[in-house]
Amino acid sequence: MEKKANNRSLDNYKAVMLLAAVGDAMGYRNGSWEFQTSGQIIHKEMMEMTNNRGPLELTIDLSWRYSDDTVMHIATAIALSSCKKSTSTDDIARKIAIEYKKCWSRMSGRAPGKTTGKAIQILNEDGSNWNKMPFMDRAAGCGGSMRSACIGLVFDNIDKVVEVSLEAGRLTHHNPIGYLGSVVSACFTFYAINGVEPERWGALLFTEVFPKALNYVKATGRELKQNLGEQWKFFEKAWD
Repeated sequence: MEKKANNRSLDNYKAVMLLAAVGDAMGYRNGSWEFQTSGQIIHKEMMEMTNNRGPLELTIDLSWRYSDDTVMHIATAIALSSCKKSTSTDDIARKIAIEYKKCWSRMSGRAPGKTTGKAIQILNEDGSNWNKMPFMDRAAGCGGSMRSACIGLVFDNIDKVVEVSLEAGRLTHHNPIGYLGSVVSACFTFYAINGVEPERWGALLFTEVFPKALNYVKATGRELKQNLGEQWKFFEKAWD
């Protein structure tokens, strides 16, 4: 992978966390937009709120509560802050599991996802069973992708980003559609922070990210028939 520029500044690190939260708060809009199935209604309300000036004129302040996704993104960052670059993926995943379990007490009014909630109930307080989450046929939500961007800030190599983001996603969404979303968010952040042009990110999914994720899943050996089946193919086909 060619790198054009290094964007690893403190301001950019802060921007990843802050702007992710702002986007979450806007999309959630205290629950009224997240659970509104009509895009036309959302856009109509947004234009009314901005006197037809558009979304850049929205004022996102603390009255716009962020959702469960930002709570868990912060939990991911907290777990990573206690790790070194040499910390094994297993130990990192266990630390993330601990923080996910702890943050669940802060979900009041934030509409936590049902799939994530069921997984949190399974996790032990000490994260010791982080790699025992059973395969979930219906765990195809976006929860994993919403909380993994910061993983792309921490590591110097794409292999580690793939491994950690995959396991962070698999903690609650043990389904390729769920945990590969986590991988994409983390890897795209990694590319951004390393100055790779956005026009190249999609192609790099197929030449770099998906092959590495596939090899890692095979190496871990967990429920390979389900993990390497139709849902993995569906995710790749959707991107293709």
